[in-house]
Amino acid sequence: MRWDGWDAILPRMLTGARIAAIVPVSDVEAAVRFYGDTLGLALKERRSDLPENREAEFEAGDGTLLVYESVGAGQSRHTVAGFRVDDIDAAVSTIMKYVVRNSDSSEAATAAVQADKHPVRAIVMISTYRAAAKFIQRIRSFSRMKNTLFMNVSFVGSETLAEELGSLGPTLCNNVYVTQVVPPFDSGATGVLRYRQQLAAFQPQAQPGFVSLEGYIVGTIFVEALKRAGADLTTEKLVDTLEQIDALDLGFGTKIAYSMSEHQGSHKVWGTVLDENCTYHAVDLD
Repeated sequence: MRWDGWDAILPRMLTGARIAAIVPVSDVEAAVRFYGDTLGLALKERRSDLPENREAEFEAGDGTLLVYESVGAGQSRHTVAGFRVDDIDAAVSTIMKYVVRNSDSSEAATAAVQADKHPVRAIVMISTYRAAAKFIQRIRSFSRMKNTLFMNVSFVGSETLAEELGSLGPTLCNNVYVTQVVPPFDSGATGVLRYRQQLAAFQPQAQPGFVSLEGYIVGTIFVEALKRAGADLTTEKLVDTLEQIDALDLGFGTKIAYSMSEHQGSHKVWGTVLDENCTYHAVDLD
């Protein structure tokens, strides 16, 4: 028996219902980081009562987005969910910049760069050496990015980055730049020569490097301040002495200066670039 009243009830039941997008993922934890931390969707609920089918649900506008762990993730040949925005180009550009800048996952950062079809001449990176090396390896796998420049800051760990890239494939070192807060450790600057001489004398087993050179410069400045402070040393006296150091030339290619409002002694930046042997060379940044 058929009741014709369903024809009137069913449409009204659904027109006011919130729609949910349901997306299979291979790693629900990674999905939570991407949709929650990166895209900023509010996490509504996590469900893990079934270990083989873990889920997470997010608030998304007037609807929700449900992601669940599945072995079938990534096999769909069509779009499974989308966001309606006023300016798609602006939205994509903003998301890509944010992902690359903030992601601790080379996979997410790589996907963001790959999605941008514009020519990518250079990528500025602020990351640790292992994540940076993995990211460079992934990006270099795209034929259109074989000659992309990778710009890193000294925080990356210059020597360890070179070693990591070398272990992944020496050709990955090409066009990898690292800015430094100290001059190249193999330069002929008077202070650098003195550093290498003293390193060889007191730590003959150690190899020169950017990190130890920076420590040597800091130590040299500290010793200079101790000498100037004189006897009856106190913390306040040492700080006052450091703040009075001006135009101190230690032979490193820049002069050190402090003041009561400026505790960064040098603003000089040196450029270095890796060659095909994963060896650093000085490069002019001007």
